Amino acid sequence: MKMLMDDENFYKDRILWKAAQNNLFAQACSKFDTVENDRQAYVLGKAALQGKPVLLFWSSDNLWTLLSSKEVVSQIDSSINAVLLDSINKNMKLQEVKSAERQATKLQSEILLIGDAEIKIWAPHGAEIFALMGILRMFPLGKRHNPNGITLN
Repeated sequence: MKMLMDDENFYKDRILWKAAQNNLFAQACSKFDTVENDRQAYVLGKAALQGKPVLLFWSSDNLWTLLSSKEVVSQIDSSINAVLLDSINKNMKLQEVKSAERQATKLQSEILLIGDAEIKIWAPHGAEIFALMGILRMFPLGKRHNPNGITLN
C-alpha cells in the first residue's frame, strides 16, 4: 500500500519543486540541508521556527530569510518577522522604492510586504524576490485529493 505524504513533506516538496523551476539554487538561495552547520545553527537559534527548514536566502547575519514547510521567517537588521504559509492567501506586494525611475520598485525592491499587516520579508532584488513571491503565492495549498478519493487536509 502506498503511503500518503504528510502536509509538511508535501509543502516541502512543492517549495523545492517551485524553487527548481525558478533556478533559485544557481542564485542567492540554498537548500537548507546543504547550508554549513554553523549557519544553520545561527539561523535556527534566531528563528522560533515552525515546520521543516527548506530554503535559505542569505546576505549576512542581519539579513536573511528562511522558508520552512509551515512559515517564512526573515531577519532584517534587528527585526525578525514571520508569517505562516497558510495565512498568506496570495496577499503580498513589493515594498515601494523611492526613485526617479518608474520601474524602480520592480528592479530594486528587496522587501515583500505580506498580509494586511504588511509584514516585511527580505529577498535579493530581481529574479530571487520574484521567485520567492511565486513560491509564497502557492499558499495556502488547501485540501488535496488523491486518486482514491480520500481528502487530505
